[in-house]
Amino acid sequence: MKLDKDVPHNVTQAVHCVLEDFCNTASKRLDIEIDSRYLDIEPADQATPCKFLACSEFSQCMVNSWTEEAECLCDPGYSTMDGLPCQSICNLEPHYCFNGGLCEIIQGHGATCRYHRAKRSSKQRWS
Repeated sequence: MKLDKDVPHNVTQAVHCVLEDFCNTASKRLDIEIDSRYLDIEPADQATPCKFLACSEFSQCMVNSWTEEAECLCDPGYSTMDGLPCQSICNLEPHYCFNGGLCEIIQGHGATCRYHRAKRSSKQRWS
């Protein structure tokens, strides 16, 4: 939890207690386990926005300069659909490469298509 303003320490402790009570109630009534040891509360002026955002292995946490909120941005060659974690464009778009090309991801650069050249037979005659 990120508090909007700098608050006294006792307010931070009170919020922590409320969240612990929430965890206990959720466990008893909703059969949901939330480990209260992982509750983290800090004032906004000391918070690292990416600290609370778990991005997938194919994305990086970046802070939006307009909103100052953390968001996961997909690495080159990866994209997201319907709010799911970033996936290879090669998997998301099966026809990404035309004419039988093989779609590959080059780390740090993006998606590329590899085409095999047809080999000419050495016995081919020219007329």
